[in-house]
This record gives sequence, structure tokens and C-alpha cells, in this order.
Amino acid sequence: MSWGIKPDDAAVRRLWRERVLPELRVPCSLHISSRYLSGDDYGCCFQAKSGRWNVCIRPKLPYCTAVDTMIHELAHLDQLMANSLAHDQHGSVWGVAYSHWYQIVMRVA
Repeated sequence: MSWGIKPDDAAVRRLWRERVLPELRVPCSLHISSRYLSGDDYGCCFQAKSGRWNVCIRPKLPYCTAVDTMIHELAHLDQLMANSLAHDQHGSVWGVAYSHWYQIVMRVA
């Protein structure tokens, strides 16, 4: 897994790379990248034809916003893997997943 967003502060980048990413242990093949998205979206999550999961984060976001967006999209990843996204995009499955990822990131960051 790689983190395509590069905050200006090298210490923050190092913290994310050395402490946060190893703890995430995402249960699938995942590629994280930055790219400009349409509209006001800060991030997106989708499965490619190859089967690999992708999380994209809008570039040049403030670091805290980028991290929050990453947690948000990982919660959607959990939803997609559980086939529950169609029911309620930000419902109980998403909320539990968001809490899970948020706790991991806050514990190690």
C-alpha cells in the first residue's frame, strides 16, 4: 500500500508512513493514490476490473482533511466488501467501519 499524498511537513509524512500505514492491515489488495475528482468530492473508493481496490484522495488537501478522507473512504471499502453500500451509503455499517479505522489511526498517529 502506498500513500500518494505528500503533506508539506516531512515529519508528518514520516509519521504516516512509519506508524499509521503498517497498522491499517487492510484485508484486500489496495492501491491508494491522489487524483483530481469531479465536483466537491475529496475521495472515492472503487474496485477495478482487475479486482484490486482503489482509494483516491484529492491532492493538495490539508493533512488532517486528507487523513479524515482516507478514513472515510476505508469505511466505504468495508461497506463495498460487505455488499452493503446500496442500502445506506453512510448508515450503520459505514459508521462502525469509520469508528474502527478512526480508532486505529488515532492510536498510532
